[in-house]
Amino acid sequence: MELQISRTLKVFNQFFDVIRRIVDLSKNIVYQMNGLFNDKDKIYQNSFRKIIYHEIFDNFGEILSTLYIVDLII
Repeated sequence: MELQISRTLKVFNQFFDVIRRIVDLSKNIVYQMNGLFNDKDKIYQNSFRKIIYHEIFDNFGEILSTLYIVDLII
């Protein structure tokens, strides 16, 4: 029994590292979107105000839904 648990620890550690990277990526996306879509910023007023970014929000939604599913499984 102990031998089987020790074999799975490596897999769980790798899984945890992947989840941690996904969470860090999600935080980075939120910070960047906050900077880009800030109404008071000149970059937003000059260029991003006229463009709609559905693809960014779709991909971010998929990331968050995957994290939610993993959280439910755990």
